[in-house]
Amino acid sequence: MKTFTNGELAEMQTVLQEIANTSENNLQAAERSYQVVQRYLQKLKEFILSHGFKDKAEEIHFFKHLKPLYLKQLIYFKEVFHLEAGMPLADEQALQQYYKQFTERINRFFERNHRLYIYYRTGKTDQDEVFFTRGANHGTLLPEYVLDIDPEFSTLYSFKLAKILAYEKLNAYIRTAIHQQINGSSQAGASELAQVSLPWTDKKTGLIEILYALQSMGSLNNSKAELRQIARLFEIAFHIDLGNYSRAFQEIRLRKKGRTQFLDRMKEMLIKRMDEADEYF
Repeated sequence: MKTFTNGELAEMQTVLQEIANTSENNLQAAERSYQVVQRYLQKLKEFILSHGFKDKAEEIHFFKHLKPLYLKQLIYFKEVFHLEAGMPLADEQALQQYYKQFTERINRFFERNHRLYIYYRTGKTDQDEVFFTRGANHGTLLPEYVLDIDPEFSTLYSFKLAKILAYEKLNAYIRTAIHQQINGSSQAGASELAQVSLPWTDKKTGLIEILYALQSMGSLNNSKAELRQIARLFEIAFHIDLGNYSRAFQEIRLRKKGRTQFLDRMKEMLIKRMDEADEYF
């Protein structure tokens, strides 16, 4: 199962990146991307229904870690499509109010599902069998759950987790839109960066370590660069969504073994390269 799901996920991400690079606007990109994710999710469903799970542990892993990676994209692009399609042709104040309504809806969802968010982000497992196995009693199903209702291919909390991940990404999208509206977007620079395909393929937390390190050192714009500005630069340059990087930073701070794991590894690899180069001189 792991080989199939990881392969399909990597392929889907490649297709989505191609859509992002070739679409004329965000509305078109969201619609095309939604259709692509739908197809890959359907292939995933057909595979699972035909192969099943070898045991409960594999079922939990699928609904907790694998399926949400697909489903979050479906939810995200659906939300982006509605956001862009409903954009008012109005003044700046009206647009601010429009974005605010979406942000408030996101915040309400996080408030309602705060327990699940903390459970997932802190790596707890004691409720996995309740949250991430089919047939568990989840009480009354929410209307929104109809997007993923097949009882053989879904659990309510797997859907909620996917929505949490999607809303983190949507929140970052809205923050960027607001920032561009207030400060003006550097379309030429963003377009030029988009043509250089250098996606970040290491752990997202590694880039977040670099983000906070650069801002802490004051290395950009004479120490005046804000976190959100550096984060957006990274997102454009490396084709990545950093999500809620402030929460990720809090989790990095709470690490028990090595809070700067990526930066430590960078230093180690650079010194090793220097040592190897010294051997030739």
